[in-house]
Amino acid sequence: MDNFNFENKRGVEQEINYLGSINNRRYVENIENKLTDFLAIEYLVKNKSCKNPKSFLSWIKLEKKEMFERLKGEISLKLKEIVENRVVKNRYIFLREISEEDQFEIIEKSQLRSFDACDPATDFANDLHATIVDEMGAEYSDLEYYPAQGSHLDYCGVDAFFKFYYLDDNNKKNFVRVCLDLTSNTLENKNQIRNEKNKNGGRSLTDVILFIEEENYDRKKEKNKEMIKNFSKSIIDLIGEKIDLKKEELKQQKLKQQKVF
Repeated sequence: MDNFNFENKRGVEQEINYLGSINNRRYVENIENKLTDFLAIEYLVKNKSCKNPKSFLSWIKLEKKEMFERLKGEISLKLKEIVENRVVKNRYIFLREISEEDQFEIIEKSQLRSFDACDPATDFANDLHATIVDEMGAEYSDLEYYPAQGSHLDYCGVDAFFKFYYLDDNNKKNFVRVCLDLTSNTLENKNQIRNEKNKNGGRSLTDVILFIEEENYDRKKEKNKEMIKNFSKSIIDLIGEKIDLKKEELKQQKLKQQKVF
């Protein structure tokens, strides 16, 4: 895996890199935990060990830890092979073998211990987060910011993403994510890079590309204030579109259920 640089630098893209300097050990551990559960269930199904493998796995993890350790021993060689050959050496293969939701959750759980998703540490991310919250009239706890540089999502054009919580039509808490690709590159070059990744088996999860004119970010400069305002508007529009889409999907699912009954 990459050797991450924890030095805090002022450049906008470098800030993203700093915030996204995910603890390498913890990141791999979270991936291994996801894969361990998947392989354990696969092993239980293959050996017809129980009627409900998922429930059985949850039970032995809590109540029969020695049994769980024995099960881990049975899948340890396959786990090591996957981590070394697919997670570390070929990220594209790994991305096809784990769901998008799991990949996002791994990133969310792999941040540094001092990380606060509702209060980004550097000026650029903090200003962007605060402006979005203020413009939406939301609470700071409604919006989370997660950097993903150096992770598998980075190979999907995601330098960072926002996670916005809202109440759906049933008054239940739900969320949408907006994925950011932040760059000082040109649109032409970005498209070329994306095409090359696609040829190599990659995919793009980018929702919006934020183009910056200069690398050093000074929050006091009027043009940077305007840049943050424009970026915020684009992200807010996407949040609204995604919420509307999710609400419509839930509505259609409810209609289908009603037809069945």
